[in-house]
Amino acid sequence: MYDAGVRFVLIKGSDTIDASDAQARKFMPSDRAAAQAAGIYTGFYHYATLPDTSKKDVLIADAKAQAQKIIWRLASLGGYTERDLPLALDLEDNCVKKNRRGVCTAYMGRTLVTLWAETWLRTVYEKTGKKPFL
Repeated sequence: MYDAGVRFVLIKGSDTIDASDAQARKFMPSDRAAAQAAGIYTGFYHYATLPDTSKKDVLIADAKAQAQKIIWRLASLGGYTERDLPLALDLEDNCVKKNRRGVCTAYMGRTLVTLWAETWLRTVYEKTGKKPFL
């Protein structure tokens, strides 16, 4: 990939959903090592799923817990290397409830989504010293 012009890659570092998180945990170390060995910068992202709540204290606690998951995952690899980019947040939608067919039936409002995202970003920055990005 380096020969094809790729200079950085974002690797899933963690996920809110346990089964997807297990896959991220399994492949993250080898993906990072292979990319960096090829001279490619690496970054890790957390795939977020918002909680079904309108209570600000619950929302903040959830954002902090999801941030902590990727912080611990990075720490398990020994922390940042000179070839690592800051952590990233993958927040794709504001759906908080789906029916059995996977169709969204409830959405979180803009103000609460912003509070959740800002809490996640601030927590990562406070714990790592590097500003994350969306």
